[in-house]
Amino acid sequence: MVPQTFLGRNGATRGAVGAALQVKEAELRTASRTRATAVVLTALDLEHESVARHLNKTEVVRRDGGTRFTIGGFRGSGIAWRVAVAEIGAGNVGAAIEATRAIKQWTPDLLFFVGVAGARKKDVPLGTLVVPNRVYFYEGGRADSDAFRARPLSFPTPYALEQLVRATRRKWRGPAVLLKPIAAGEAVVGSARSDLAQYLDEHFDDAAAVDMESAGMYEAAHRHVVPALSVRAISDRFDDKDPVHDAKFQATAIAGAARFALEVLFNAAPADLRRAR
Repeated sequence: MVPQTFLGRNGATRGAVGAALQVKEAELRTASRTRATAVVLTALDLEHESVARHLNKTEVVRRDGGTRFTIGGFRGSGIAWRVAVAEIGAGNVGAAIEATRAIKQWTPDLLFFVGVAGARKKDVPLGTLVVPNRVYFYEGGRADSDAFRARPLSFPTPYALEQLVRATRRKWRGPAVLLKPIAAGEAVVGSARSDLAQYLDEHFDDAAAVDMESAGMYEAAHRHVVPALSVRAISDRFDDKDPVHDAKFQATAIAGAARFALEVLFNAAPADLRRAR
């Protein structure tokens, strides 16, 4: 108990002293947390804003190459995160370049790509989140005179991160989360009857979704030994890609992906990061 004479002599009330002690305790708890850095790459403005709005004390900085990052804090259960979010546009090549730059500039403990994807399977509902346990780059292959023979690259998600996703999913109160492969390439698949859609059906039957960035980011992360995770929300299928559909479904789907990515950060422990490398 703080003596009344001390309170009177210093012009303080018991309530004010109690509030100050609570603030100090909170500061000490935050200081005791491990500090870590996460980089989140996105393709679209809406994806960037859906992540950035959850950060504290944000500022925008321009890094080498001209990429602008929104930097802010995010308080996890065991880690005090510094999060850097950038909108880099679509494509695996750009994702690989920007992921490599971000790794060199931020030395992140965890690398994300957060955004939308197309459902490859009809039984995957719109709004479902797909976190890949494996990413395929489906365009690799050999073109002979009689056929095209697939030679895809494949990148697994680190097992420790997969376990973190499973643990987070058990507590999650939001859209369904599938831990299934994603197939990534450079083409927009606009029809389920297209040659590319049939090729994906034939060679990548276990892929739940298709996107245009995950393979590039996973390749860069693999080469630099940085744990990486894609979190994609199903916003369309091969036959319903149009502006009207996007206006109706994209925002809700993206919000779900951003919230789940941050839920993963919230639940992450220092041991998860060490074991994922």
